[in-house]
Amino acid sequence: MNERSKICVTVALVAGLVAAFLFVDDLNAQNMLDFRDTVRKAEASIVRVIVEPGTEMLPQHAESDANAETLNEDNEGDAPPPKLQLKELEPFPPNANANPNLAVPIRRARDLNSAAFAASENVVLAYVEQPVAHVKVVTNEGEELDGRVVAFDYVTGLAAIEVEDVVLVPLVISVAPAEPGLPVVAVHRDTRTIRVTAGTVATSRIPRESGVGPVPEIHFLATPNVPGTPVLDHQGIVVGILVPSQSGGLVCSDASTAMRLLNAADAPVPQVLKRGLVGIQFESSGTLVLEVSSNSAAERAGLRAGDLVEQVGDQPVRTSTDVIAAVEMARSGETIDVVVSRDGERKSFPVTLQEHPQQWLPPSDGLSESARQIFRLENGRITPIPEDDLRRFEQFDQMFRNFDVPQLRGWRQLPPVEDPGDGPDESLEELRRQMEQLRQR
Repeated sequence: MNERSKICVTVALVAGLVAAFLFVDDLNAQNMLDFRDTVRKAEASIVRVIVEPGTEMLPQHAESDANAETLNEDNEGDAPPPKLQLKELEPFPPNANANPNLAVPIRRARDLNSAAFAASENVVLAYVEQPVAHVKVVTNEGEELDGRVVAFDYVTGLAAIEVEDVVLVPLVISVAPAEPGLPVVAVHRDTRTIRVTAGTVATSRIPRESGVGPVPEIHFLATPNVPGTPVLDHQGIVVGILVPSQSGGLVCSDASTAMRLLNAADAPVPQVLKRGLVGIQFESSGTLVLEVSSNSAAERAGLRAGDLVEQVGDQPVRTSTDVIAAVEMARSGETIDVVVSRDGERKSFPVTLQEHPQQWLPPSDGLSESARQIFRLENGRITPIPEDDLRRFEQFDQMFRNFDVPQLRGWRQLPPVEDPGDGPDESLEELRRQMEQLRQR
């Protein structure tokens, strides 16, 4: 073999090695982003849940006993302890003529359809919005099963639902938060087929106006629009669940929410997991404690005005928004460590959360009857909005939701509001009547 032939053979070998290396590298990259096997394996675990209009809610006496024991811990005598930060506040004042143990119907205009997945052989997780007692579970074969809600989370609207006479194929739930750069896929089943949306985790868990705690930002190729959809990594492990946020749209709640619901599902009675409250006010947007509410969880733990909050649980905090988001990861009755700087020293205080006065998230289709009580902050205290102000709020809310955008055929004008009388209640009733007529048209 002459010198020229040797050179050609050498070049061919090098080119072959480079091509093989690029092929293997491309194959590995393709395997990371190719979710076909993942979807095939998960398909048997993906179901749907339907909440029908008029579905009854969980009885009031079925709430978790753990929260009551925690709130009774530091009280003596027969007097009941305050359930909330402020004694006079009750988020939903009970009807004096109603039996608190009776179920309350949900006033829904249409079915609530949620994505869902099997988390164990007889428990599925889904978004049900409110603590309903029963739902309808639709399997991948189209079979409709009766589901019993055994645990509900007020913060996310997710529920653990038990089904009988069937063995489900559960998905594996992650015990670690999703990391930036992780390829993920959102999978749900509609009435006809499986729908898949791929994406990438863009950030670590960060505080946002989500209302469910720190959540990762995920860049999806298309915007998912079905709450309850599980988010899977390329191995088919659940790293989060899509739930509505308080600012609109869907966010990816942490997988720890699913684990908390599964743990609560083992209780002998249905468990209701509630939003927690610490009871501190901050100065501006920083973490300097301006005020500690009387008889609050913070006061019982030993926090006081002038403390600089540096960490809540395992979350370092820099702003009051960080603190709020970190507290939203916990639930009423749970204990979190709040680390503060006081007089130049770093101190840790275990704080057992009380119930937050506002438990409901904004419903997916507007304000529901059970979400009418609205609170605002006045002089460092959470107080309910007066009835007159609430009526005006509902009036503008209805006008906004019934307002139609300009179409090609021109504006669709709202009918003029005539003054039916001198009283504000009569004017409001006339406005509601005209809004109802417009809605029917």
